[in-house]
Amino acid sequence: PGGRIADVAKAVGNGSSIFSFFAHSLTVMDCATSLFGKKPNCPPGDPNGGKSTPVNSRDPNDIYGYLSESGSHYMLQEIQNIHYEIEFENDTTLATAAAHTIIVRDTLDATKFDLNSLAAQSVTVGSKRMELNGEQTFAKTLDMRPELYVIAQVEQDYDPATGIIQWTISSLDPMTMEPTDNPYQGVLPVNYFGDGVGFIDYSVSLKQTFADGTEISNRAGIIFDSEELIMTPTWTNIVDAVKPTSTIVDVNQVADTLNFTFLSEDNRSGVWYHTLYYRND
Repeated sequence: PGGRIADVAKAVGNGSSIFSFFAHSLTVMDCATSLFGKKPNCPPGDPNGGKSTPVNSRDPNDIYGYLSESGSHYMLQEIQNIHYEIEFENDTTLATAAAHTIIVRDTLDATKFDLNSLAAQSVTVGSKRMELNGEQTFAKTLDMRPELYVIAQVEQDYDPATGIIQWTISSLDPMTMEPTDNPYQGVLPVNYFGDGVGFIDYSVSLKQTFADGTEISNRAGIIFDSEELIMTPTWTNIVDAVKPTSTIVDVNQVADTLNFTFLSEDNRSGVWYHTLYYRND
């Protein structure tokens, strides 16, 4: 009796210095001060000391939030739960050593989010992934062997009164379960082979249904070892609550082909596609 022949307007549219592994059990920062002067055994094996490149981890980072089906940051008013993914990387162009301690902190906006609804979903460190079940506070370990001879201790602390979430990822020696200090024994190596990237995934619900045009934003801060805090970009979604309009303004027939002209409008996201229905009668 009828069917769909084409894609009526749809909302939400386009809308290290390189040290020997076993050398003198140096800590990560032992030789960092020798960049501009000599220090005994820096680099390792030189008793007179020489200049060396500081061993530091460095992190570019990002955050990803809700995307509509079309890839737009505009969101329907009906969307009530948002998934966020925080990315951190030990960058090849800046870092010279593995990261030993990674701290990620996110502060949720209490005017926009239901702070009691936070649910952890997963933590990924290099090639290892820890699946979670909605926890708000936990301390777990992730065995990075055999790729890396290290245990990752992953802790999540959350205060629902303030909306502050902090994740701490620490490197532990598998034999002693004490913090590691060897430049190569960190939990997140320099990202030469794709193993120097990590992700934190969680979801949180919105506090209410927000009016058209409301902006919902989030960002996180990340610290590698003794480096300075680096903020992610801000991820912003915008509520698109006004439905688009669409009208067929012209139809003409050429042989056995019908050509349709649409007039469509949308106040925010724009029109993504049209769906045209017909009826046989």
